[in-house]
Amino acid sequence: MDAALMGSPSVAAGDSPTSGEHRMGTTIVGVCYDGGVVLAADSRTSTGMYVANRASDKITQLTDNVYVCRSGSAADTQVISDYVRYFLHQHTIQLGQPATVKVAANLIRLLAYQNKNMLQAGMIVGGWNKYEGGQIFSVPLGGTILRQPFAIGGSGSSYLYGLLDHEWKEGMSQEEAEKFVVKVVSLAMARDGASGGVVRTVTINADGVSRKFHPGDKLPLWHEELEPQNSLLDILAAGNPDPMKRGNRGYRAKACPRKCLSHRPYLMAVVAPPSLALPQPPQHPTPKPRRRAPRDVASWTSAIARPARQGDLPAAAAALSAMLSSPAAPAPNDVTLLTVLSACADSPSSPLARRLALSIHARVLKLFPSHLLLSTCLARFYLASRLPHLALKLFDSMPVRSVVTYNTVISGLMRNGLVAAAFEVFDGMPAPDKVSWTALIDGCVKNGRHDEAIGCFRAMLLDGVEPDYVTLIAVVSACAEVGALGLGMWVHRLVVRQGLERNLRIANSLIEMYARCGQAELARQVFGGMRKRTVISWNSMIVGFAANGRCTDAVEHFKAMRREGFKPDAVTFTGVLTACSHGGLTEQGLRYYDLMMAEYGIAARMEHYGCVVDLLGRSGRLEEAMRVVASMPMRPNEVVLGALLAGCRMHGDVGMAEQLMQYLLELDPSGDANYVLLSNIYAAVGKWDSAGKVRNMMKARGLRKRPGYSVVEIDGDVHKFVSGDRSHPQAEEISQMLGLLMHEMAGHDNDHILDFMNGG
Repeated sequence: MDAALMGSPSVAAGDSPTSGEHRMGTTIVGVCYDGGVVLAADSRTSTGMYVANRASDKITQLTDNVYVCRSGSAADTQVISDYVRYFLHQHTIQLGQPATVKVAANLIRLLAYQNKNMLQAGMIVGGWNKYEGGQIFSVPLGGTILRQPFAIGGSGSSYLYGLLDHEWKEGMSQEEAEKFVVKVVSLAMARDGASGGVVRTVTINADGVSRKFHPGDKLPLWHEELEPQNSLLDILAAGNPDPMKRGNRGYRAKACPRKCLSHRPYLMAVVAPPSLALPQPPQHPTPKPRRRAPRDVASWTSAIARPARQGDLPAAAAALSAMLSSPAAPAPNDVTLLTVLSACADSPSSPLARRLALSIHARVLKLFPSHLLLSTCLARFYLASRLPHLALKLFDSMPVRSVVTYNTVISGLMRNGLVAAAFEVFDGMPAPDKVSWTALIDGCVKNGRHDEAIGCFRAMLLDGVEPDYVTLIAVVSACAEVGALGLGMWVHRLVVRQGLERNLRIANSLIEMYARCGQAELARQVFGGMRKRTVISWNSMIVGFAANGRCTDAVEHFKAMRREGFKPDAVTFTGVLTACSHGGLTEQGLRYYDLMMAEYGIAARMEHYGCVVDLLGRSGRLEEAMRVVASMPMRPNEVVLGALLAGCRMHGDVGMAEQLMQYLLELDPSGDANYVLLSNIYAAVGKWDSAGKVRNMMKARGLRKRPGYSVVEIDGDVHKFVSGDRSHPQAEEISQMLGLLMHEMAGHDNDHILDFMNGG
């Protein structure tokens, strides 16, 4: 009652003061000042000692510029904070911009309201953005949000709200606001008798976020003097008809010596004067224990859902078994079965999943033969379990299908490599949506059908469906694979037009696309425009520079990456070792190889050994390269041995090449490149008979050298040409143009050109 009279905006249940012994709780405060906000909370245990763990720190980061103060149950509020942080992270990825303070507060309000029967907590959300400045929202138990210039919650909210109302003033400086919130929390700690407590503050403004730590023994010792009319019973005894009058909430606070804190009966929020005694509570006889009501289907489903959400399929199956075997339990409904099926689909590799899903399928056929959600979930399970034929059979038998059903089946078929079947399902959709097109395009990319992916993207645009960031990432990947620079640049313009250029995943994809299309400078421009970078961003630049022969730039970016505090991973070292190999930086590359294992503890993988062997082979250190191959903890593959064979060709070491060829024939007997390489080594040293024997061996084994090809992009279409191939629809025009070019370069006469154009 007292908390309500004092006008507390955010009081955690169980934290309000009582007339008996006070139970200590957390106090949280948020204050707006001129330029930002300050949040504060105490971190302590029931003994008053500070505990450095995640739950005791009651100020939690939600985004870069939004934090939440939590009172009440530490575990419950931490779970809510984790959920909200995940949702806000997804919000930032999808929209390409951070969430506002109000969005974060509304998410917390929603979760708090949904769990109002279990959640005993009040929270304060504070943050800053460039459009609205600093904002404070309190989220009390009622599931509402209130934007306020200041807010207080938890243990001290009922008797310190008046202090905030009295002493807070508009236009406070940052220093004044920080000192003020520390003072408020210190008063609550003194009232609770918490020696050794800690006050934590977070200041959020245009300059960023700063966190401060105030140990209890370093704080000024404050105490509060409550005037008589601040006691509810004193107000009633004085006959004041308006307990909410501002004069009834006056506070004075001053510094005092430590001995003042040892005896303070006046610190209780409700103090009974001698003239008015509190009535004794009526005595009731101890009630007899009542028989517990039987559990309903919702209760059983909730018990199954808890382990299912945590990925504990055996526990979920045990709970379902208990429900089915209990004579008092109701029969599972569709929600119960859907919960277990979803858990099976999330854990398809579990040996229990298939048996459990098949038994549920039998029950579904008996009880819910035409249930849309259950059938869709079953199809999802079969596709995740690599049983696409069962999924298609179920899909064909469904009398009603939703867009979600179609999208689930298309995605699952693509993951199983059944591209033609996925197209067939897609063609049967009445109205494909954005998700349907994206599933089709992404599936084509992951199955190596890049030209088809680009064709689907064009059909999507012609169909009037606007792509989202997931679609654009897939299309950019397809452009990178086929070298479609023009289309990739068009997609980049579309990204800018939709305001998605700050999306990290899109920016990383664009860097990779430009680098693979040979435009390292454009990749550098995208990288330079990124406000936030990840290890993937740095890796894309380092690998891109290495692939384009810009070895010095790759090494410089590797050094810059380390200077800025990013930890290189295995991909980073693959890129920098490749750059050193192509640039002839042998000693520097070997130093980076040692650095990878000694400083960063990264175990060398096959690709790292391949880079080191190539590095040594190019520099002529073939014996060292062979020792590296011999010391590998795994069997070398054809790439590692091929790199050493290339070094043998470069430096004319026929003996080592013949030795390596024996291993290569065992590893990759159908690899034509190794035969061709050995034949060229023999030819380079004049061993024409040996070269002929290798060629004859290829013919005897039915191997042919795979011809090289060139690719050119014109108006977004990629054209592929092989030597001697005249299958292109414009082969005649191309041949005539080549003839004209040859004439201009060689100065041939017109008769020769006419003969060439006529096929002579």
